[in-house]
Amino acid sequence: MKKTFKILALCFALLVVFSSVCFATDVVTTSQEGAMPIAETSQSSGENETTTIPNTNSAVYEGNTNVLLNGYVNGNSFLMGQKVTISGYVKGDLFVMANSLVIESGAEVTGTVFALAKEMKISGKVNDVYALSQEFTLAENGFVARDLNLSVSTATFQGKVGRDVNLSANTLSFDEGAKNLIGGNLNYSTPNEVTIPEDVVIGKVNFEKMTVEQPSTAKIISNYVTNFFIVVLYATLVIILATFVTPNFAKKATYSMTKKPFISALIGIGAIIFVPIASLILALTGIFVYASCALIVVYLLVLSITIAILGMAIGNYFANKLKNITKTKFILLSIASVAILWLLQQVPFVGGYISIFTVVFGLGIFVYSLFTKKALEEVKE
Repeated sequence: MKKTFKILALCFALLVVFSSVCFATDVVTTSQEGAMPIAETSQSSGENETTTIPNTNSAVYEGNTNVLLNGYVNGNSFLMGQKVTISGYVKGDLFVMANSLVIESGAEVTGTVFALAKEMKISGKVNDVYALSQEFTLAENGFVARDLNLSVSTATFQGKVGRDVNLSANTLSFDEGAKNLIGGNLNYSTPNEVTIPEDVVIGKVNFEKMTVEQPSTAKIISNYVTNFFIVVLYATLVIILATFVTPNFAKKATYSMTKKPFISALIGIGAIIFVPIASLILALTGIFVYASCALIVVYLLVLSITIAILGMAIGNYFANKLKNITKTKFILLSIASVAILWLLQQVPFVGGYISIFTVVFGLGIFVYSLFTKKALEEVKE
C-alpha cells in the first residue's frame, strides 16, 4: 500500500513539474510601430457571467457563459462557453466549443479555426476552418483564406473562400447574384443535388449523394465476430500482465466485488463523474494542461479495461471454488468471464445496462483495489 501511494505521489509530482515547465513563457516585447501593448490578464464580470480577453502575449484558456475576445492574442486560444464572440486578432489557432460562435467583421484569426458549435457565423477573416455545426453562415464580409471543411445541417454562403470547400450538409444555399465565392473546388455531400449558381465556384463542383448504407447480414455477423476477438484478445493481454506483474490485484478485485459491492459501485460512479470535471478544471487553469491530458489518458485507458478488471474479479471468485488453484485456471476463467460479459452486452434491451454495470463496477473495483489496505490470500464466499 505504501508503495502504491509513493508511485501515485511521484507520478503526480512529475506531472505538475512537467506541466509548469512546459507552460512557462518568457515575456516578449514588440518593436513594431503601432503594435498593441501586451497584457496577460483577462477580465471577468460576475454580474453577466462574461469573460473579456484583452491583449495577451501567450496562449489563452477561458470558459464562461459568455466569452469575448476583443484583444490581440499572440498564441493559440482555447475557448468554451454558451456564446463565444471574436472581435480581436488571434495570431495562432482558435479552438472553440460553444452554443454560438461569432467571428465579427474586422476580426482575424491567422491560424486554423476548430469549432464545435450549434450556430456559427464568420464575418471576419480566418485562415482555415474545421467545424461541426447545426447552422453555419459565411457572412458577406467573411473570408476564409484557404480551405473550409464543414459537417453541418444548414450552410449559407455569402462571403468568399480562397481555396476548396469540403462539406456535408442537409441544406446548402448561396447568396443570390453572388460571384466567385469559392476560389477552388466545391466538394459537397447532400441528400439531393443542389443547383449551384453560375460563376459562384471558380474550380470544379463535385457532388456525392448522402446515403445511409444498410449493412448486410454477413457484414453484421463479421463485425460482431471481429469485435468479440478484439475484446477478448485485449482483455487476455491485460489479464496476463496483471497476473504476473501485480499478482495480488485479482484477490483485491474479488474482495471489492463480493465484500464491498456497494462501495465499489459508488466509487465507480464518482470516478466517472469526478475525473472529467477535475481534468477540465486543470485544463482551464492554463498551467496544468499536460496534467489534465495525462489524467484523461489514464482515465480512458482504465475505462477500456473495465471488462477485463471485472472478468478477473469473477474469474478469481470461481477459481477459489476449485481445488489446486493455478494461474492457468485463473487466467482461463477470467477470459471466459470476459467473453460471457461481452456476449451479455450484445443482448437487446438489457445489453446497455450490462455495459453500464461493467464500466461502473470495473472502474470502482480498480480504484478501490488500489487503496485497499491488505491483499487477501483467499476470498471466501
